[in-house]
Amino acid sequence: KLFVLAFALISTLASAQDTQDKRWAHESEASVVTTTGNTETQTYSLKETTSYKFDKNIIENKASYLLQKDSGDKKAENWLVSLRYEREITEKISGFVMQTVDSDKFASIY
Repeated sequence: KLFVLAFALISTLASAQDTQDKRWAHESEASVVTTTGNTETQTYSLKETTSYKFDKNIIENKASYLLQKDSGDKKAENWLVSLRYEREITEKISGFVMQTVDSDKFASIY
């Protein structure tokens, strides 16, 4: 729950910022793929990445979701949420800590 809250908070803050503020970066993707023929397949995918840079620090969160159905039956469903903090130590060296939570029921990853 904490990661989802952090994801929502950072995404909301990034959306509210002036587009001229280069400290914030945001990317979003959405896709829908539908095929028909011998079988009917639908695939839905969402993905977002938001980062905030200040001084020698970067905070970044990522989230993604994928759902695939074949003739109405779920064939794939997975999601991922991650939060990362990076600190520049020197011009060529940096360190980071990151936490990722994900699930892929069809690959037995819970």
